[in-house]
Amino acid sequence: MTPDSIRGVFIMLDQRILVAYASHTGSTEEAVGTALQEHGARVDVHPVQDVTTLKPYRTVLVGSAIHAAKWLPEAAEFVKRHTTELEQLPLSYFLVCATFREDTAEHHREVLAYLDPVRVLLEPLEIGLFAGRLDASRLPLLERMLVKAMKSGEGDWRDWEAIHDWAGGVWEHLEHGEGEAVA
Repeated sequence: MTPDSIRGVFIMLDQRILVAYASHTGSTEEAVGTALQEHGARVDVHPVQDVTTLKPYRTVLVGSAIHAAKWLPEAAEFVKRHTTELEQLPLSYFLVCATFREDTAEHHREVLAYLDPVRVLLEPLEIGLFAGRLDASRLPLLERMLVKAMKSGEGDWRDWEAIHDWAGGVWEHLEHGEGEAVA
């Protein structure tokens, strides 16, 4: 190895992973960050609106809760705003959605389609689809009224093991330099 390549390895090892998210509570996003840390990664977990640059990051995972069958607007805007930077980095998307509490082929297709607006901008290397939770007390009044009117049923359907395993898989792909898109 040349001195430059050795320096490049140390720079890569020092770079952090960004988990940028849009959510009302952030608990799933914290789980993704924690799982990456448990695998040895240096991770920053921030709401998308708090991220101004991607320069210190080796890779970016962008996630959002789903409301009205789409990512929260601030998550989609993050991808649009940082498209040029994200094109240069390994990118993963994840979403958290109560619809996915029943992991059927139909729900998989439906929930995966919620990513179409950002997948048109940039295709990720990895996609994580997770069941979420619905706690109407944490929603704005209008959404809370809609949930009650639809009788959607509240609950917590997050599969912490699936979240941990997915994050670990992302880390493994990064460590082994694998870069094919998966859905």
